[in-house]
Amino acid sequence: MKNISIGLAVIFALVSIFFACGICHCDDSGQNLKTFRGQVQEIDWVGSLLTCEGTDEMTFYVPSGTKVRYGTDAVSLEDLEQDDYVLIKYIDDPTGTPKAVSISVNKTYPEF
Repeated sequence: MKNISIGLAVIFALVSIFFACGICHCDDSGQNLKTFRGQVQEIDWVGSLLTCEGTDEMTFYVPSGTKVRYGTDAVSLEDLEQDDYVLIKYIDDPTGTPKAVSISVNKTYPEF
């Protein structure tokens, strides 16, 4: 009986830890994810900034972990060119510059 109680206590502790990790996992993509469609106007590779023109002009910070895709291929910020069409998923950042979470690239008018 004592072994069963210890076993159940261990299982309960492991399940509690598992669920707590799932709840506390921090992921930027869940924080009011917004979408922007537009055309690349300027790229600052040193500052990791991407300025695009859509309904309005917006500048995005593109951290090193941002997923950038051209079709099904993974590319990097350095592969983007002026006038590329982009679909950017981003979050607002306290610094005032929206932070890109993912970027889909299309060289011609977008069919995202």
